[in-house]
Amino acid sequence: RVRGRTRATRHRYEPDPAVVHAGQRSGDRGERSALRTARHQSDDEGEHVNRRRRVVSGGRRASAAGVALMLGGAGILLGVAAVPAQAAEVSYKTECIPPAASGLGPVEGTTKVEITAPATAKVGDEIQVVWKFVQAASKNPDLIVLPKDSVKPTGTLKASGAQTADIAMEGPQKNPEIPKGGDMVLSDMTGKVKLTTAGDVTLTPDAYTITAYSTDTKCTPQEAVPAAATIKVTAAEGGSTTSGGSTSGGTTTSGGTATGGDTGGTTSGGSTTSGGTTSGGTTSGGTTSSGSTSGGNDGQTDFAGKTVTTSFACASPGPAKIDSSATINAKKNGGSYDLTVKT
Repeated sequence: RVRGRTRATRHRYEPDPAVVHAGQRSGDRGERSALRTARHQSDDEGEHVNRRRRVVSGGRRASAAGVALMLGGAGILLGVAAVPAQAAEVSYKTECIPPAASGLGPVEGTTKVEITAPATAKVGDEIQVVWKFVQAASKNPDLIVLPKDSVKPTGTLKASGAQTADIAMEGPQKNPEIPKGGDMVLSDMTGKVKLTTAGDVTLTPDAYTITAYSTDTKCTPQEAVPAAATIKVTAAEGGSTTSGGSTSGGTTTSGGTATGGDTGGTTSGGSTTSGGTTSGGTTSGGTTSSGSTSGGNDGQTDFAGKTVTTSFACASPGPAKIDSSATINAKKNGGSYDLTVKT
């Protein structure tokens, strides 16, 4: 390199090719050395970054595992606290009576319903039950098309076992258009009942009514209906039940009769009865009935009423008008009258 610089100084315009070539080789060696050094530094830095990445990745995995564990524990807790629901489908033979205005006779068919209710509950809980129609017993008659949202179902769900009750079920007036002779598509009915007794409470579907155009088609079971759901009811924590005794009082009866003037009338004296009853902290007082005075009674007890005819305007699919006759008769019963209506 010294010779090269010297020669380059002496002969600036004529450098020695050998020296230039040696310098280039030396420069190449220096450049390659610098590249190797940079590569080593880069590898070191890369290894450091990789180590950091491995550490962070491991931390993330540990964090994810912790979150999953916590969520899993929360799920277990939620699972314990949640009240599971049960749904069961039952079917039973049914007879449906169309409205009289339709002129149609009874329809025999099979009803299929699905009852959904909580599997467990506690005394004092008010639960909701859902009645879903899988299949109604009757179809839409071949008279008219039932428009959208024109049909409303109502019905009764029987509760038995530890608690007996008739649960009123009702669905919204919501349905698709139902063609003539098509399957009746009914909305889901819901009902609520408050549980009062610990034990197994069984739910069984019963009669239901299909209302369309203000006319009712009543459907009743024609066989024993199988139970659709059973709720296991447990006693409320810390609850207690106390029933009180009962006390009945004595009775006293007094009265008299008097025969009056020259009109032939008869006066009968009243009678007084007093007494008290106490049950569970409730006291009801006695009752007093007064005598009645009648004179010149001819002994008639039955009174025939007059027949009255009333016209009713009806909507399709029945006739436009129906005339209905009724007679109201009366029969004397002590100081009052019993009424009987005949149509």
